[in-house]
Amino acid sequence: MTDRDPGSVHPTFDCSNPADHDQHFNHPDDCTRFIQCDNGKAWDKPCAACDQGNVAQCQGEAYTHFDRSVNATACIWPSDSTCKGVTPTTTPPTSTTPGTDKCDADCQVEGDCDGYRVCVKDNDNPDDNTGTWVPKQCSNGTYFEPRPKSHVPSCVRWDDLTPETKEQYLNDPKCKSFCEVTSLGPCNESYNFRDKGVTTTVRCTPSGYQYDEARKECVPADLCGI
Repeated sequence: MTDRDPGSVHPTFDCSNPADHDQHFNHPDDCTRFIQCDNGKAWDKPCAACDQGNVAQCQGEAYTHFDRSVNATACIWPSDSTCKGVTPTTTPPTSTTPGTDKCDADCQVEGDCDGYRVCVKDNDNPDDNTGTWVPKQCSNGTYFEPRPKSHVPSCVRWDDLTPETKEQYLNDPKCKSFCEVTSLGPCNESYNFRDKGVTTTVRCTPSGYQYDEARKECVPADLCGI
């Protein structure tokens, strides 16, 4: 794991408001860091490393996250964070600014990863299908599942995506946060972790823990399967 800056003054974050003293704020560029205001200075600080043995809560992320909307004072598990991946971008990769990209309203929806865009008609004229793309975002923990033309958009849990969609997202460099954990058998001391199409076998930690398929995490061996 790479060394991290333990804390330095952020060059642009504004902490000039006295009411912000000793408050924590979301980092503008990195989910795994946060800003702490101290007498007008904006300190850029890192969150702690995430215990990779805790698969369900770390979700493949190397570090815990700071998300002020969930906890305004401490870093949290990535599984509880609304910010996924290193850069907290909320605009879907395929979306554009509303009003700048015209489309055919017969082609209603397209998207990838955890976002999509919908073509909304610009007028009520039945003979004019001109529309404008409007970006949408899937809710936390769900991903866009492509549907046939004219079907409503669908955001579902990772486990409910079709195998074809999973394969697409796992190999798409735009989908930075996508990963998949698979069991090597009931209560095995190791499990497979796949990210961007690369599969790695990971041993549960600490020693004596086993991967529980039902819980989707490593647990003490005597509790596995119970």
